Amino acid sequence: GGKVRSSSHAQTWGVQTMTGLLLGIVAVQTARMLPQAFFGLYAEKALAVSPWVTGSCYGATALGLCVSATAWSRRFARGVRRDILAEAALCAGACALLTLGQLPGVPLPALLAARFLWGVCLGALLPVFYALLSREAPDSRQGMAMGWGNAAAKAGALAGTVLGGTMLGVLPLQWLMMPVAVAYALTALSLWRLRRMGTPSSRDLGLAARSEG
Repeated sequence: GGKVRSSSHAQTWGVQTMTGLLLGIVAVQTARMLPQAFFGLYAEKALAVSPWVTGSCYGATALGLCVSATAWSRRFARGVRRDILAEAALCAGACALLTLGQLPGVPLPALLAARFLWGVCLGALLPVFYALLSREAPDSRQGMAMGWGNAAAKAGALAGTVLGGTMLGVLPLQWLMMPVAVAYALTALSLWRLRRMGTPSSRDLGLAARSEG
């Protein structure tokens, strides 16, 4: 009876954890795609920069992603889920703060530095969720877990694009980055809440099963 209860408990926590991770992917992708709908126009009109600066902004973010992705993957490879989610929450919070470096009136070096560091932080967010999905799913469900992860990413990207386009139509250009900061702040809070769910690790569940059996 104890083993059955432990197995049911593990399955319940597994569903809760997977659902939380998928919602995390949606939140991250929504926040990430929000500025994609308007940043080019925002840079031209609100920041009043030339096209080469706009291109450099995109390039700085891409460079940050490239140089950080491998390092983040190594860092998260053997980490504990709660610690990984805590660091991801801090990265999302940093993304919220880095939007302040993309407001009108910011000097060009600070703007490019903010975009680069933004890319570094973004490099931690989406890959960590795929890594955790793979870790949480049993071997027989790996393909299904990755499929759900991709679906969640596409749903978040669609939501972010739609919301970004909507904001472009209703907000003054100079205020467009503020909802992006709010989106990342909410994402950070969501990740921290997911961390605090207290989901037991596989090792904890194994110890509980042996003690109850």
